[in-house]
Amino acid sequence: MSGSGSDRGDAPRRSRSQQLGSPDGGTPRRRARAGDGDGGGRGSEEEDGAAGGAAGAEGALPGPSGGDGADEATRRLLRQQYRELISSVQQNREMMLSTRNDKLTEALEDANRLFTGVSRAREAALDAQFLVLASNLGKEKASQLHSEMSVFDPSEFAEDLLSFMGLNRLERENSDSEEEQADGGFLPSDAWTKLGQEAMKYFRRAPVFHCM
Repeated sequence: MSGSGSDRGDAPRRSRSQQLGSPDGGTPRRRARAGDGDGGGRGSEEEDGAAGGAAGAEGALPGPSGGDGADEATRRLLRQQYRELISSVQQNREMMLSTRNDKLTEALEDANRLFTGVSRAREAALDAQFLVLASNLGKEKASQLHSEMSVFDPSEFAEDLLSFMGLNRLERENSDSEEEQADGGFLPSDAWTKLGQEAMKYFRRAPVFHCM
């Protein structure tokens, strides 16, 4: 009887302990831990899935395309053409400064054609280097033109004067007569008259006012 009574008394206590979640009835805690483990497993699976998706996204990123390589080759060719143009201008400096040709203008036109393909700083730096060189040459060429215009050349003046008077060099070369050469047979007979009439208008002046 006593044993059964004790058993009866213990049964409610155990049920209360189970309801209150005491250490004796550890089932709720074990269930909670099991739930934590399930949640952690699900979280780890989600993290693994996210990591796999990121790795897949990284693997799907496009690598260096053929267009970039073609663009780099075009830029390399453009830089080479700029360097060749600069070297050509530096080596042919005297020709660029000559007033008898337009080599400097042609070089500037070539640079303008190359500039249409400039899109990066390296090519723009080469274009600026050429412009500095061309501007210095242009300034020097302009000063030479100014000095040549201000200097009087007697030989050139004599050639222009003879051409104005009607010089015929072919007659002089084909003439075998010394008398014609001595008399100036290669010039027209009115050559000096023509020159005098042309010079007369530059010496005509209005009468100057003076007191009687």
